[in-house]
Amino acid sequence: MVALPVASFLVLAFATFVVGRQQVAHDERLLLARTRDVAVQTARHLQTSVGSGLTAASVFARRWSNHERRDFSYRRFKEFAPVLVAEIPGIHDVRLVPAEGGENWRARDDSDSAWEALGQQRDGLLDVSARESKPLVSAPLVVGPNRTRFFAALPLRRGPEYLGTLIVEFDSERLIGDGLQREIGTEFNFDVFDGDTLLFSHDPDGPQSHTGSIRAQQEFPIGNQTWVFTVSPRSSMLAGSGWHAVTPILLFGLVLSATLGVMLHLVMRRLRLYRLAHGRALREVAERERAQVRLAQLSRKILMAQEDERARLSRELHDELGQLLTAARLEIGWLRRQVALGKVNVLDASSQSIHLVEEAAEELRRICRGLRPPVLDDIGLEPAVIQLAREFRERTTIATELLVSLEDEDTRLSPEASLCIYRVLQESLNNVSRHAQAKRVEISLGASDDAMVLTVRDDGSGFDIGKLGEEGGGIGIEGMRERANLVNGKLTIESAPGKGTRVELRLPETGLRAAVGAAAATA
Repeated sequence: MVALPVASFLVLAFATFVVGRQQVAHDERLLLARTRDVAVQTARHLQTSVGSGLTAASVFARRWSNHERRDFSYRRFKEFAPVLVAEIPGIHDVRLVPAEGGENWRARDDSDSAWEALGQQRDGLLDVSARESKPLVSAPLVVGPNRTRFFAALPLRRGPEYLGTLIVEFDSERLIGDGLQREIGTEFNFDVFDGDTLLFSHDPDGPQSHTGSIRAQQEFPIGNQTWVFTVSPRSSMLAGSGWHAVTPILLFGLVLSATLGVMLHLVMRRLRLYRLAHGRALREVAERERAQVRLAQLSRKILMAQEDERARLSRELHDELGQLLTAARLEIGWLRRQVALGKVNVLDASSQSIHLVEEAAEELRRICRGLRPPVLDDIGLEPAVIQLAREFRERTTIATELLVSLEDEDTRLSPEASLCIYRVLQESLNNVSRHAQAKRVEISLGASDDAMVLTVRDDGSGFDIGKLGEEGGGIGIEGMRERANLVNGKLTIESAPGKGTRVELRLPETGLRAAVGAAAATA
């Protein structure tokens, strides 16, 4: 029993290690691919931004050289050159070096230009640019910590005439750093080199940031120069991959493996007990289900026995006591006629007796209908409901509105379903007359969505449903619920103090067609 849990722990621990290693390798591949993509895309962006600056300077040079009025005055230069500095990001200064020599014209007289510090490279840049008649880009010039400048020389010609050279001075920090730090500076370290000279560096994580295995380089041309863009992930991104990122997962996996091994050991020890308990539980559940079935059958028998007894009592009261009262009325009537012929005046006494006998006969008929309405068995549910509502209205003087739309539904109602509807309506109206103090009652009975629905609504005082069972109350409602359950129906009661009461009985298709033989079979 011990070997299996130990083997399970070793297998799960090894699986955890393999999954962790695969996750590390996968994360590193994704990070390397993203780094390479950033290098390519950023290099293109940088090439485009620098190229746009050179293009703008070239456009300026052409417009200056080919002006139709040959206005090459210092005033015109001071009008256009500052616009180039202000509008093109990264341009630090613009100067014009005349062909015949003399003082240079500058767009910004107050700028800290590094043109003079360019030294011998300056003369070579001017000579080569004038001789080859094409724009040239100088090597970068370091002017401070992490600050470099480079120059673009654009020859100014009008036909064969050489007018001079336009020198555009670029600030590497503004040209490269401002945009790239916003775009990728939060996730990557990067350097830009021109040959061996560092143009710009963004290495918040230190000079060792580019020595890892996850790094990328991209070369791209800038004029006659070739720049190299080097990029590597910052430490915050590296923390999201590698072993240090999956260490919590590995530790959790080992702890989980050990826990599962212990749990497997305990499960194996208790498995036999669980099997025995499961068998006992199944037997107890089966026995309980059989007991519930017997209890339901017994409840059905009790209710049906009550209805049989009520039917028997109704027949006896109607056939025997009713006949006796009728005979008594005839005798009293005969006596009244005899006394009317004589001198003894007992008309008042005999009239009162007849009146009382008639009231007793009417009360007897009402009791008979309450015990077992003959009209329910003779002509169906709808007339019985109409008669019950009419008697309720006459007895209580409560405004009663009745809506019955059974149509052909009455023919397919089982005796149990018809009796359930009648008794629920009878008990609901009894509750209204006794407790509700209502002025109006609405009764509706009809078919809806494969079900028969009885609704009784009053505008009486209502009651708190939560306190229904207190102080012995709610017996009649519980009886209605039991009747509904016997035909698979559902009884819903909605009420609140001062809000009236709504009683709804919903009998599904199975309850409507419950055969009488089913009850007989359970008996």
